[in-house]
Amino acid sequence: MKLYRAAEADAEAAAVAACYEIKKNTGNNAPYAAGADRDALIVSAFSSKADESGKVTSAMLRAAFNGWFENPSITEEYERSYLIEEMDAVAKSGDFSKMPGGQRLSSRQIVETYCTDADGKCYWSTDPDVMEERDKLSVGSKTRKSAERFYQARLEKTGREKDSTYADLKVRDGGLSAREGAGLLKRVFSGEYKQTFFRDLKAEVDFEKECSLLEKRRLNHIVNNVCRDACAKKELETLKRAGYSLTMESLGKAVSVRDPKNKVVVLARRASDRELQTALLKEAKNVAILENAMTRKAALSRG
Repeated sequence: MKLYRAAEADAEAAAVAACYEIKKNTGNNAPYAAGADRDALIVSAFSSKADESGKVTSAMLRAAFNGWFENPSITEEYERSYLIEEMDAVAKSGDFSKMPGGQRLSSRQIVETYCTDADGKCYWSTDPDVMEERDKLSVGSKTRKSAERFYQARLEKTGREKDSTYADLKVRDGGLSAREGAGLLKRVFSGEYKQTFFRDLKAEVDFEKECSLLEKRRLNHIVNNVCRDACAKKELETLKRAGYSLTMESLGKAVSVRDPKNKVVVLARRASDRELQTALLKEAKNVAILENAMTRKAALSRG
């Protein structure tokens, strides 16, 4: 999925760059204007990074590349054509030798191969891990449901275990489901939450939180329970100092996912509070280990 998405986004960036050069070199603005009409987000992102030189720069190409992912109509159409229809067709045929997907390549391998400028230089050389971002690998809820059907059908047909990695991808339109909403309401109005209501109005380690009000209350409750242990509280303080925020998503298999690039810890809505407390502390400890290692390395380099 990383490979195909990067190739699509790069193709759009290259097309905009070509139209821009036609405009600059010949004065013919028609192709560039047509591109702007077709996808204003990509072209506006590209032009926002233009400088006085009039040349296509790496910053312009990166902006256009990112613009591809910021247009829901593009990503949803891409998933419908290349993921949903392909998985549904294979599941319907029962021939699972025709597997959707491709090579497993790292982000660096992909961008160094495909994302190059006119001189053959990688325009993502300053950020080769760009395709590891959760937003770059997000899917729509329809795509996730199609994947669930596909892997269930494959399991029934071949006995091959499900590939559950898709289940922990970010779902772009993944708000609270009715079941998750009911579970959250039941939890936050439970006896335990009522007893700690005033305590949990604010977390002892007050992370930035990107979620609903009820989920923020739940996260406060989880953080405050972890903070009952002084050592655990220090771990959370380290996590916050490292710039991390918290959010909740409908993760599939994992209880937590840490996105070091965007500095966010994602906790699974379906998990119990106890599971989330354990997972949050684990993520905090992992970050603390990395922070301590970086501090020691910096001290050695100075000494």
